[in-house]
Amino acid sequence: MSEKSYLWTTGEIGDGATPYSREDWQLIAQIFASCHGDEGVSPNFWSALAGMSNPGGGSDRTVRIAPGGAIVDGKSYASDANVDKVLDATPSNRRDRIVLRADWTAQTVRIHVIKGTDGSDTPPAITQSTRDVYDVMLYQAALTVGGTVTLTDERVLAYVVAPDIADAAVTTPKIVNQAVTTSKIASEAVTEGRIGSQAVTTTKLGPAAVTAAKIGAAAVDDTKVGARVPQLYRRQGGDANAWYIAGTGDRTPGKVRIQVGVIEVYVGDGSNTGSTMVNFPVEFSNYPIVFTSIRSFSGLDNPLTTYTSSYSTYQIRIHVRRPGSSGDLTATVYWMAIGPE
Repeated sequence: MSEKSYLWTTGEIGDGATPYSREDWQLIAQIFASCHGDEGVSPNFWSALAGMSNPGGGSDRTVRIAPGGAIVDGKSYASDANVDKVLDATPSNRRDRIVLRADWTAQTVRIHVIKGTDGSDTPPAITQSTRDVYDVMLYQAALTVGGTVTLTDERVLAYVVAPDIADAAVTTPKIVNQAVTTSKIASEAVTEGRIGSQAVTTTKLGPAAVTAAKIGAAAVDDTKVGARVPQLYRRQGGDANAWYIAGTGDRTPGKVRIQVGVIEVYVGDGSNTGSTMVNFPVEFSNYPIVFTSIRSFSGLDNPLTTYTSSYSTYQIRIHVRRPGSSGDLTATVYWMAIGPE
């Protein structure tokens, strides 16, 4: 039989040239049962039109499609043997497409190669004109000048309704590579209630699969990251944006930036104060709150004190005051700035 399609006007051309036999009707019933009447490759019928490149080894420009069935534009298709397609030789690299094409004029459904453009990595477009020429995608075939073919699976599997899938029936080996893509997942289809606890693990995510563009704005906050991330829940102050202004109003912070550092402040002989300007590594969007602390300093009867001035979004001056004015000293000061990102 090899390739054959059903049902066409009998007594004419193509696959309708001869009457249909009992075996034909049996195949039609099996294909429709497997596909649930929907368009695409029969997922449980023979080898599901699995593809293989260069089956003879070497660089023979051949694509082999294994036996299987499908529904294309309402027509049943069956192939009970391997179908080999030799791609046209190319003067430069090219990308072709392997499709199932329903041709209503010829009354056939056949595996068909749509030739791409030499020197281009863009696959050619398919045709989907119902009751005329209609394609269902099977594979992309990347062809090199040397004749090596690399297949990318594009098979559209006919829809199987959820109640017909037994528990644990869909396993990783049964899902073809690249079968689940963004365009095949309905909007809002994947919800928290449909993902099992601990179902998504590091080993199940491909390299670089989670990118910044795929994470919604504010999707990851301090409550979802884990206990090691400090939670700045509320602040009190007199201004909604400038954090250093005094007040008792409760504020809910937005994006928060914390920056810390250690500096040395020199206090010269004959002076009781010294100061150093600190430039924040990254500028805040508005005035932050700054905390300072002096490391213990021996040799003084009274402790050193510190205070700040020259507030801005990108720098602050830190002062050290000592009780006397004799002798040189250098104080080590820890500082922390917290404010709006």
